[in-house]
Amino acid sequence: MTELESVIDKLVRSVKQKGTFENIRFINAYNLQPAEKPVEGFLAVLETGEIGDVIKLNTRLIGGSGISGSQLGYTAVELAAALKEADTDTYIDSIVLSETKYDKNITAFYRDIKLSLLLGAGGFKHDSYTSILINSEPVSGITAFKWEEIIDGVSLYEFNRGEPYANINSKKYYEITVETKEVSLLNFENGFTLATGKGEKAISFFDCMINKISTSLNTKGQIIYKVTIISDKKVTA
Repeated sequence: MTELESVIDKLVRSVKQKGTFENIRFINAYNLQPAEKPVEGFLAVLETGEIGDVIKLNTRLIGGSGISGSQLGYTAVELAAALKEADTDTYIDSIVLSETKYDKNITAFYRDIKLSLLLGAGGFKHDSYTSILINSEPVSGITAFKWEEIIDGVSLYEFNRGEPYANINSKKYYEITVETKEVSLLNFENGFTLATGKGEKAISFFDCMINKISTSLNTKGQIIYKVTIISDKKVTA
């Protein structure tokens, strides 16, 4: 099983373990069309692609005979939330839910759930054993956190060689993305610490600068702040 297949398998298993989605069958896509006609029950057709460290996953949820457009739409919203909260080692960077549509070829309603998942990055989904600390005080409202190491500069390549053999004026920094329900996080420019594993591990970021702030609504209608931060230094203790 490839790394991509392993990630998708773990994602699906985590969703089905919730119990609510036991009646949804997950299958691999062939041009996003199921082999069966007519479709019976709920069918989730998975199509994946990989670009560098980013996995693009499209889940087309199809409602078979007897399932109305409203039923399909409501179930798709629940499934999108479950996919985003699934227990995997991969950070889900974004999720987009399409409108409900009707496919006359299979006589069924469907809705697409598009996810972008990041490989090769660090991060966590908040639980009782993880916290962000500023001046040793925990910051409330954090729901997710990830970071990536970025090397910025001019790369020199040889003909027909994939990796650069040298970088000119290169600079290494860390790009951090935090999802939070509160804006108290914005007081952290002098640095902050990510504490994980019941206090057994701490990762500190220093010389921080806010790069971007955006807002969105989650499936419960709550405002979520997505904050992008640049840090010049990371120390693991």
